[in-house]
Amino acid sequence: MTQLKSILYSLIEPLTKPETYQSLLSNLIMIVVYVVVAWIVLRFINKGIEQFFKIQNKGKKANKKRSNTLISLIQNVVSYVVWFIVLTTILSKFGISVEGIIASAGVVGLAVGFGAQTVVKDIITGFFIIFENQFDVGDYVKINSAGTTVAEGTVKAIGLRST
Repeated sequence: MTQLKSILYSLIEPLTKPETYQSLLSNLIMIVVYVVVAWIVLRFINKGIEQFFKIQNKGKKANKKRSNTLISLIQNVVSYVVWFIVLTTILSKFGISVEGIIASAGVVGLAVGFGAQTVVKDIITGFFIIFENQFDVGDYVKINSAGTTVAEGTVKAIGLRST
């Protein structure tokens, strides 16, 4: 019974100290700052990407669709990278070892990669669709399978795995 009391006391005791709440509040404030800074950085980077392609294609109408496709793809990749950095920073702020998580994610990713060959195949196909310029955002497409129309319409967005 004394062992149970000792365990309960060790769990409750930190909650009675004001330092615990000060540390929690400062961590929460830092998380909000990280998220706001990431959001602002993404806004600037996305604007920069758009301006880069606008300058590259000044006066060229033929490349407008391809530019829109590449803009959305690059913005998505940058967004994933920035939010991954923010997430790992937040986890490390709470004392969670992100090195172990990243290392184990690599091993798990390798194992899942063998089981998810269709996903990898889809991503590779999406990569070639985008860079071979088979169709772009704004194109009207008709998708057939075994002679019957599966879907048709205007392409709104293109990713590596989905259109």
